[in-house]
Amino acid sequence: MPSAFSLPIGKSERIGLTCVIIFLIPFCLIGIVMAVMSVNELVDANWEAGAFLGLFATVFGGAGFGFLAMVFVGRTRMRKELELKSTYPAEPWKWRGDWSTGLSRSETKHTMFFAWGFAVVWNLISWPILYFLPSEILEKENYLALIGLLFPLVGIGLLVWAIRETIEWKKFGQSIFRMNSVPGVIGGTLEGIIDVPSSFAPGQGFDLTLSCINRVRTSSGKSSSTSETILWQENRSGVNSLARPEAMGSGIPLQIGIPFDCQQTDSTDSDNSILWRLEAHAAVPGVDYHSRFEVPVFKTSTSKPAQPGKEIIADLPPGYQPSAESGITVGIGPTGGTEIVVRPKRAVSAILSVIMFFLVWTGIIVLIAYLGAPAFFLIVFGAFDLLFLFILLQLSFGESRILIEADVVTITNSIAGLSFRDILQPSDIEAVKPSIGMQSGKSAMYSVMLKRRGGKEARIWVTLKEKRDAEWLAAELQRQVASRRI
Repeated sequence: MPSAFSLPIGKSERIGLTCVIIFLIPFCLIGIVMAVMSVNELVDANWEAGAFLGLFATVFGGAGFGFLAMVFVGRTRMRKELELKSTYPAEPWKWRGDWSTGLSRSETKHTMFFAWGFAVVWNLISWPILYFLPSEILEKENYLALIGLLFPLVGIGLLVWAIRETIEWKKFGQSIFRMNSVPGVIGGTLEGIIDVPSSFAPGQGFDLTLSCINRVRTSSGKSSSTSETILWQENRSGVNSLARPEAMGSGIPLQIGIPFDCQQTDSTDSDNSILWRLEAHAAVPGVDYHSRFEVPVFKTSTSKPAQPGKEIIADLPPGYQPSAESGITVGIGPTGGTEIVVRPKRAVSAILSVIMFFLVWTGIIVLIAYLGAPAFFLIVFGAFDLLFLFILLQLSFGESRILIEADVVTITNSIAGLSFRDILQPSDIEAVKPSIGMQSGKSAMYSVMLKRRGGKEARIWVTLKEKRDAEWLAAELQRQVASRRI
């Protein structure tokens, strides 16, 4: 078997590493030169010039040597991963050393180091702006320079974030998720225990969330962006920790079923990957507990497809009723039949997020119009602005009514007085399923989809915060529709 140091790396990877190293070498050289000049100035008692040059030496040298170290560490990891891939070609969950032993360590420590690194670099770059601002504002009366104050203010916010992450690390330590079996199974379960070094028992228990995420990285010119879309998500609230001696810390049990139609972990394309993320949260005095793990979830020989008619995986307790926030009511329609009305309590956080995004986007449109941008850009940006407005109105005033009669199902979605109607035949409805309607931060919000024969869909536009409520609504609609087919 080839060693980790003799295993070849592909030509494209070698070219990429070489380009990165060539790009970083000038930063390292500038850092060294600036450091030497800074020392010379300080020796000559030119404190201001020496400090200024030292600042640039720290920024350029730190960035150059820091990223260069990351490149070589990444190269070693790449070789080890290639070795594991050649050893276990059909078992991708063994391509990571921790996963192969049934462990996944929380990202708390890495997040803390990243927060400090980002905060230090940002502040080193932004705070020197304050040296130039007084002359620009007071002497040259360039009041637009006041915008420069935003950069140090952002730096203060980043420092607060880094300090908070440090407090959380000191308070709870690094949690480890120990899987009962590896990997988590699509069409099966993910089971295990989250071990927390600190011993504590939150009054409301722990909230656990397992998410399947599609991470997409897009590039445009010299800039790139990364987005994460939740494809599937499951929550467990009020989970109690295991009874343990205080010296053993806290243990949080986990068992979550995973539907057969979910996508498995896939990182073969770094620009379009599938990852599974487990998060644990608990409200405690001071800084709350929060940990995040990346876990392996795959289809294996033990994966079981859903039975026909059992597509809705819902661990609903017997007699479960929708929460008050869901606003779901079942009654008699105006012309007979069963009418289900969905008028949920408004998600204030989601509404505020959309309002902020809508205002910022509108401000951008006003700015580019003021600068005389071509009409094409105004039309494209304006179309997106209308979409954000539509989402805002739907979150603030949306309502859905489903009238199920003997020979027809009528879905009426209303937004601020405007109504949109879908009419279906009970015999034409092939399936009723909960689905992710939209995403608010790291949390999914759910709607219900009715699939017609032939593939067309009708959807309830109103979104529900709790997945259990959407599952209950889908199951109730499925039951009502099935009874009309008899």
